[in-house]
Amino acid sequence: MHGIAVVSVLGISLALFARNCWRLVRMIRLGVDDFSLSHLGGRIKDVGYYVIGQAKLLRDPGAGILHMAFFYGFLLIQIGLLEFVLSGVWFDEQGYGFSYAWLLGTPADSLIMKAYWISQELAIYGVGLACFIAIFRRWFLRSFLPRLKKRSADAELIILFIAILMVTLGGVQAADVVMGHGVFSDTQGDWLFGRPGTRLFAAALTVDSAQTLYPFFWWGHFLTIMIFMNYLPFSKHMHLLGAVPNFFLRRRGEGLILNPVDFETSEEFGVGRVNLFNASDLLDTFACAECNRCTVVCPANTTGKPLDPAKIVHDMKDNLYANEVNLLDWVSQGSEGEPNCEVNLIGGADSEGSIHFDELWSCTTCGACVQECPVGISHVPKIVDMRRHMVMMEGNNPPELDQVFRGMETNANPWGLGANTRFDWADGLDIPTVETHPDFEYLYYVGCAGSFDDRAKKITAAMIKLLQMADINFAVLGKGESCNGETARRLGNEYLFVEMAGTLIETFKRYRVDKVITTCPHCLNTFNKDYPTVDPEFQLEVHHHTDFLNQLVRSGALELDGESGEKITYHDSCYLARYNGIEDSPRDLLEAAGADVVEMTRNRDRGFCCGAGGGRMWMEEHLGTRVNHSRTQEAVETGASTVAVACPFCMTMIGDGTREIGVDDNLNVKDIAELLADRV
Repeated sequence: MHGIAVVSVLGISLALFARNCWRLVRMIRLGVDDFSLSHLGGRIKDVGYYVIGQAKLLRDPGAGILHMAFFYGFLLIQIGLLEFVLSGVWFDEQGYGFSYAWLLGTPADSLIMKAYWISQELAIYGVGLACFIAIFRRWFLRSFLPRLKKRSADAELIILFIAILMVTLGGVQAADVVMGHGVFSDTQGDWLFGRPGTRLFAAALTVDSAQTLYPFFWWGHFLTIMIFMNYLPFSKHMHLLGAVPNFFLRRRGEGLILNPVDFETSEEFGVGRVNLFNASDLLDTFACAECNRCTVVCPANTTGKPLDPAKIVHDMKDNLYANEVNLLDWVSQGSEGEPNCEVNLIGGADSEGSIHFDELWSCTTCGACVQECPVGISHVPKIVDMRRHMVMMEGNNPPELDQVFRGMETNANPWGLGANTRFDWADGLDIPTVETHPDFEYLYYVGCAGSFDDRAKKITAAMIKLLQMADINFAVLGKGESCNGETARRLGNEYLFVEMAGTLIETFKRYRVDKVITTCPHCLNTFNKDYPTVDPEFQLEVHHHTDFLNQLVRSGALELDGESGEKITYHDSCYLARYNGIEDSPRDLLEAAGADVVEMTRNRDRGFCCGAGGGRMWMEEHLGTRVNHSRTQEAVETGASTVAVACPFCMTMIGDGTREIGVDDNLNVKDIAELLADRV
């Protein structure tokens, strides 16, 4: 009867679990199919590095090591799960349940069996200790750990489940020892010294108590496994099932490359209904561990804006559940017309929706959320996709952006200044252009900021001086230069971006441009990551000016006066460090110029945004406190006399920040090109 009961419970539980998982698969398949097995080696590597290696979790060493104890303990326990289940349905002549020792020999005689038993000991008591530490952190250290400030009953229930599993499994094995069941009767062998926890547990039991408690331990463990298994698809622990497929099936590009738009065949642009997300985006929502790592690094959230990256993902999932029945009916009827989604995806002042208008427009697209997510969720492309719907389908964007779009459409720059004045910055200077010097090797792409913004023009002048001193064979486009469309794309105006990108690509082709230098990380990223989606056959070699200048200094083409000694702190641009991995070159240049470099608390790929990315450069901050004030204050706290930047947007935001918080007399803001130009 025991075996029949075990098989019955197991069968029912597995059937329910399969049904619940199939439901999730059906919902994920409501999205636009973008799953692919291309770059198979890279996909397998991602699973190994991020899932097996727990790479992102270890960016927070305390929580990362704790999670590794749970993760590897869970894997080790799975090795023993088959043995445990079979022990309830398969018995020997003495009535003892199945053991791997039947196949491998007793632990005293088998090295493999001994290693297996030690691994189970480590798993049971290691995970048990991890449960204790996790509860202690959540109950007593909450005020010191920002991610845990939102109490999660779901998380605490899961820890309780895991603790019960460890106590009951430890109880089963300790009772087996006391009762002398099967292989556990070999208490005289040296194998038991590898199981100190089991020895201690067994010492607390008498033969009578072991006989009484054994069925409670066994069935308690078994039923908890079955209940936990069927709780998974409805809990934050769904990431146990979702993390591997999420890393394996995600779009390539580390989650920061935006989704392309097919203007030829699509009737709707962007995402205004949950089924218009890619299937990989919907898989993201079920992989989310609700750990809030994304939220605590979000510059919008930490400065009082309504954006919460974790909430965005959770709200997408809630919207999918809310519209599940109607969407599945729509699919079963041939997917004709538009489905009836009773709950709107996007809401605002005049409409209800799962995600509010202000949440989406608060994003700076800095990518910190994507970088910190341990399960590979791509938050930024989802936000931009929803912006695309608002801009291109509804014309519903913050009013100040109307002028920005008009300026880009009519004058090819977001300032809206006359296109014929783009080259005015060069008045009185002998600057080679692609017309006057067609045999150039490098094109210096000045960009809109370097052409129109008075402060950024000084960066342009410094860069020209350095290129000329290093005898670089370069030219500029002059009046023929136009905006590359980066701002339009991040603001959701994909159609305008494609037009502007197409125009500039044709200009590049006309003048046979294949090597580009730029002082703007946003331009760098657009040329490197976005233009291949517009014209896959067009190839550019793109250099950010910090990398390029660092090569010149290293080669001796530029010689610097390294006797400064000035205390300088460097602000990492999100689009330079996080998006493109350029962290060392700016610091190498500052040190070569003799600076005493002091780091801000948040630096390198964990730097804090200046607040200008994602088109926020052109928008007022009506909610919360200003992002640039927070970053500027962090620079002040270093005691530096100068903040070095490597991005014209950062120059504007940090420069404004020094004036607005009243420290501009004590804290200078300079681009690295300017600092070098002063020391050559």
